[in-house]
Amino acid sequence: MPMCGFNQQMLDGLESFHSGLVEHGIVDRSRMKRETKEKIIIRELDDMNRFLKETHNIENEDMRELTEHLTK
Repeated sequence: MPMCGFNQQMLDGLESFHSGLVEHGIVDRSRMKRETKEKIIIRELDDMNRFLKETHNIENEDMRELTEHLTK
């Protein structure tokens, strides 16, 4: 394990988050909307790109940077 304190529990949490994100964000919505998973992913990426074009409106520089990095 790295010296920063990152541990297996954190890794497990990230894995669970990722699984839930994919399951709900792509698989479930694909099923509900009767669209391909590929189409759902493309729409999500388009939404994220449109969102990134608006982050310049966030006045707090730290919050803007955090938001942009999380989105990317």
